[in-house]
Amino acid sequence: MTGVETDLNVKGDEIDIVGGQASVYGVRLTRVSGRISQLSTRDPHLAISGQGDGQLSNLVGYVNASPVSEMVGGFLDTAKATGPGRLQIKLDIPLNHAVDTEVDGSVFFQGNDVVLRTDLTPLSAVSGRLDFNQHGIRIAGINAGFVGGQAHIEADTKDGVLTFQIAGSATPQGLRRQIDSTLVRRLLDNARGLARYAATLIVRGPSLELHVSSDLTGVAIDLPDPLGKPVSDALALRVDLVPNPAATPVRDSVHVTAGSLVEVQLERLADPGPEGAMHIDRGVISIGSPAALPETGLLVQVTAAAPGHGPLAAVASKRHPRSRAPARPPPPCPTWWPRTSMSCGFPASA
Repeated sequence: MTGVETDLNVKGDEIDIVGGQASVYGVRLTRVSGRISQLSTRDPHLAISGQGDGQLSNLVGYVNASPVSEMVGGFLDTAKATGPGRLQIKLDIPLNHAVDTEVDGSVFFQGNDVVLRTDLTPLSAVSGRLDFNQHGIRIAGINAGFVGGQAHIEADTKDGVLTFQIAGSATPQGLRRQIDSTLVRRLLDNARGLARYAATLIVRGPSLELHVSSDLTGVAIDLPDPLGKPVSDALALRVDLVPNPAATPVRDSVHVTAGSLVEVQLERLADPGPEGAMHIDRGVISIGSPAALPETGLLVQVTAAAPGHGPLAAVASKRHPRSRAPARPPPPCPTWWPRTSMSCGFPASA
């Protein structure tokens, strides 16, 4: 704390702090009060509390300077926020061993825009409260705009693991910003509507684990069979992203299923550098029937039944250079297929 202004009342071995003001990381605290107790013992304590308003970015900086940041693996170190916020803080400081300080604070969001990480879609118009202490973070309920819809977010920290529970709605256009895959973006360009989802995000140090589920009711997919879907139909979607914390460089795996129709398996590898982007080391996208992961590269397998053509089994691939080319050239791609990245196996009529 800097710029401290307060009245002190001395009573025996105690000193009361009354009507104080102070600044913490650019946040001006008012109504600062507290007490220095047990001055005649070997373990005097300073208990102090206050509240104040300031730029939310400064409040996040305060949280990151506390023991909370280390407890959650620096999850908020790269967080950015705009607009004003409010802070309430209580400290219990053992004056002879301040390293054991206990912290109890809250940050109040007031319609702010927040970027938690560069690889996560920003949160907009955030409202609610984030509580923190020396053991971690707790969120009883924050509401925000996210991936084209609204999200309700709760979180808690246990044994250094920060777990978010998210329930909300999303649009294909909102999700598009979160997706790197050209193929998936093309699919989203042909979808419309709003669907509800539930998600769990687990933060263990620098690694993220994500599980998402939705029935996609409310979203229409305007594509030929077998990928088309009316807005009222349900299609069970499951997304699982699991890190491999023991791997160097960083690796993770992504598994996506949409009913029994679509399955995606990806193994990703981080680029060099502290914030290296993830890229696909190997993977398979199978539509209509399962397919095994290739040794390297990305394989797309499509097994479809085309009206008037009978069963169609075709494989489009982008494999290791040593892989054999298809015996026949595949038919022309539909307009939504990423022509620049790979060939396809839909009939010309699709």
